[in-house]
Amino acid sequence: MFLTRLRVLRSDPERGSALMGVIGVMAVTVLIAATVSAVSINTANFTTANRAEVQSRAAADAGIDVAFARIAAGDFQCLVGPRPGDPQFAVEIEYFVGGAEQPCSGEFSGAPEDARITSTGLPDQPGTGRGGDAQNHTVVAEVDITVTPGTATSLPFDKAVFTDGELTIATNNPEFLESSPGANDADTYTNGAYICRTQVDMQGTIRAQKDLKFENTCMITGDTWSAGNISFSSQASVRGSVYAAGTGTVDLGQGHVDGDVITNGSVLINTSSGRRTCASGGPVEYTVCGSVVALGGGVSISNGAGIGRYLVAKGNISIGQANSSVIVGADASSQTGSLTIANPGTGNIQGSARVAGSITAGTRSIVKERCSNGTCVPAPSLAWPDVSRVLPPELGYPAGAVNAPPRESMPKVASDAASLAQWEAEGWVVEEFTTTEAGKTTCQQAKEFIAGQPTVKTLVVVRDCGSALSWANATITLKADLAIMSLSGFASDNNITIRSDGTTVRNLMWLVPSDAPNITWNAVPDHPGHWSPSCTGTGGDINMGNSNFDLVKVNWLVYSPCYVNFGNSADGFAGQVYSGKMGQFPKNTEMQYAPMSVPGASVPGGGTPTPASSTAVITARYDAAR
Repeated sequence: MFLTRLRVLRSDPERGSALMGVIGVMAVTVLIAATVSAVSINTANFTTANRAEVQSRAAADAGIDVAFARIAAGDFQCLVGPRPGDPQFAVEIEYFVGGAEQPCSGEFSGAPEDARITSTGLPDQPGTGRGGDAQNHTVVAEVDITVTPGTATSLPFDKAVFTDGELTIATNNPEFLESSPGANDADTYTNGAYICRTQVDMQGTIRAQKDLKFENTCMITGDTWSAGNISFSSQASVRGSVYAAGTGTVDLGQGHVDGDVITNGSVLINTSSGRRTCASGGPVEYTVCGSVVALGGGVSISNGAGIGRYLVAKGNISIGQANSSVIVGADASSQTGSLTIANPGTGNIQGSARVAGSITAGTRSIVKERCSNGTCVPAPSLAWPDVSRVLPPELGYPAGAVNAPPRESMPKVASDAASLAQWEAEGWVVEEFTTTEAGKTTCQQAKEFIAGQPTVKTLVVVRDCGSALSWANATITLKADLAIMSLSGFASDNNITIRSDGTTVRNLMWLVPSDAPNITWNAVPDHPGHWSPSCTGTGGDINMGNSNFDLVKVNWLVYSPCYVNFGNSADGFAGQVYSGKMGQFPKNTEMQYAPMSVPGASVPGGGTPTPASSTAVITARYDAAR
């Protein structure tokens, strides 16, 4: 039997060979499958990494172009960042004089001879093949700069409204209109607080050295930047961004912000009534279309309010009554706190969540990665996820805090001989009225001269009048530009008409000179080189009483280091208002920003009247080594 079986086995040797063949085929198949899989993964990684490389390179080139354009225009910033919607880049600029690098903080104020621009671009969609900074791209440009010192003697007044004190807009429905469509330049600056208590349409930015409060349906088309805190108590709307250097809570109330909200304190958004469609479009409405960054506290969101991009907090993040709403359109992170979502739904946070503490949320409420309790690598920080690209460089980030807006001093417009000589040097005829003649005060003489309608641009200087230069039921016709400088101020009552004699727009200036007898200038503590005016009595005021103004083809600059007050409306108002203290603004008035230059004006602390001009040439442009 055994021999028989042996003979059978020996007689069929191909059975073993077939088995070995099958095993060989299977091995080859597995090898091919593994190879195909590896090739597919590598191909996908290569494709996404290549896409990220192209995006970051283009963003870096865009940063070079933006920085170079600023340098060529004489704007010597140390850091440059993108605006919302631009390619994402971070630019650092080094300036050199005589081959030596010069210190630069915020803005270089000298006359540089050379500059080095280093621009790091970030991909809009990071690839999967390489991680972290490896996907960024850095481009360097060497720039040759030629600065020509300014020689003009006029200082352009570049604000629609400037006041050294608090500014409260409480009269009915004023509007501050841009100088031309799309300019968005009707800016307001105050060295005090800014309070909006009525319906206001402001086509420009607001900068305040103290708190900024919106108490009605104010609409601001530019940014708002406060050295203090910012609060909304009603349905205000800011189409730009909101920056607060204070450490309190930015309470958005029922308001809406198209840009970002960035503060040294905390942020509270507790109603959905501010949700609106964002400029980027899309089906989801948000309360804040950009990012919310709370550098010193937490963020609390409730009742269906929403943030379109990043949410970054130092402290806790609390989201209440989320349900199925999209609350955060991108990533959320906390440097030291936890994240809590009450009534979570699906997709409350469209990106990832990284917090130092715990996460209390539904399983589907966070779309992407979630990590907490020290498991995040890298650890959560205020720089994650790259919020620096939404923060303007002038805010001081990533140094750790929002800076206060740069302080500005009120320009000085003097009446001394040297200043008046500047007017004459720029082609103005100066007419001074200094003493009583023929029983007429200097005010009476000046008004009679003005009624004669000078035919060349004229500066009328009124001294020793004894009272304010007063107008009532008057009509002033201008055949040429006219500036009136009254050391005792201005007053008006009833209806006043100021018109050009034809179709040409004329400039009219009401000026209380900075060296009037009752005005003193005091150094500002903690701001070397800055000065603030103070006035005794009412001699330097411009008080419009109950006047209604009708301006026809006239740009009007109202300037006083003392008190400026409008009693009623001003139809056809185009111009500017500069005041030491601001009273009431014209009721139901559209004021169109129309900038003017004042010969001989100066800024306390020095500086040239007009900026120097510059030219720039890129002498080298190259990729930085990784």
